[in-house]
Amino acid sequence: DIPIVWGGPHPTILPAETLENENIDYIVRGWGSEALCELITAMQDGKQDFSNIMGLGYKKDGEIVVNPYRQGQEILDFKDIPYDLIDINPDNYNRLQNTDGLVFPIISSLGCPYKCTFCMTPAISQEIKGKKWVGLGPDFVIDHMEYLISKYPILSFSFYDDDSFVDLKRMYELLEKFVQRGLQNKCSLEFRGARINELDKMDDNYLQFIKLLPPGEWVLQHPTELIPSTFERKIIRRVNGEYLIPENPSVDPVQQLKVRSLQEIATIETKEMTNVILLLTFLSVLVT
Repeated sequence: DIPIVWGGPHPTILPAETLENENIDYIVRGWGSEALCELITAMQDGKQDFSNIMGLGYKKDGEIVVNPYRQGQEILDFKDIPYDLIDINPDNYNRLQNTDGLVFPIISSLGCPYKCTFCMTPAISQEIKGKKWVGLGPDFVIDHMEYLISKYPILSFSFYDDDSFVDLKRMYELLEKFVQRGLQNKCSLEFRGARINELDKMDDNYLQFIKLLPPGEWVLQHPTELIPSTFERKIIRRVNGEYLIPENPSVDPVQQLKVRSLQEIATIETKEMTNVILLLTFLSVLVT
């Protein structure tokens, strides 16, 4: 008798197919907090009409009904997130298993403006009529980080953005405030969303500022298994402003990069970032 609600990429992209499963009563497409809240409220009030809940899919009289997509990006106040209901410890929050400490997820932006063919984000956001990418304000993000640090022994923040560096000025301001508030002495940062074309737009001052950020290490993740065969050994690496081919051209470049795949993440210690800065990250620019 307990209603089953599904959300996430699959119900978002294939809502009707998902609802064909007899064990699923409702689906929520796209951002789900508001739709789920409205659904629960309607159920508690004994309502049977869900037609006004944007983003909801359900079954009515044996027929599948999929409501229009909820527009815009969902921005939640971090103080409304019930962190006290979550078991927050290093065993549960250390996705890459690259440290013994607490690596906590955080977001600084929503969505992505690009249309990479291998990524689910364009399919998820294709019905959003407005901006496909929205950056959160630097102060808002830093306030969130300070709030979490005050509650938990966080060693590092992992940015779960689809793309953190769409607006380079915004990210520069965010990193400046990270330093101004002394957070660089309390935690390090990990980024999973960056593209070669964005990193290439960083001028020398930008890269020098990143290079000087202590402590420890910056971790960048890149989907090496998705590099197209037409890449032709031109593995891009920015070294003193130049692009170089792999150090060992006799070895297949894809195999070289797999050594630095998600199992052995590309890690650069800050003190060694003079010559190699933010390398081998999202190569999707090549297929879009």
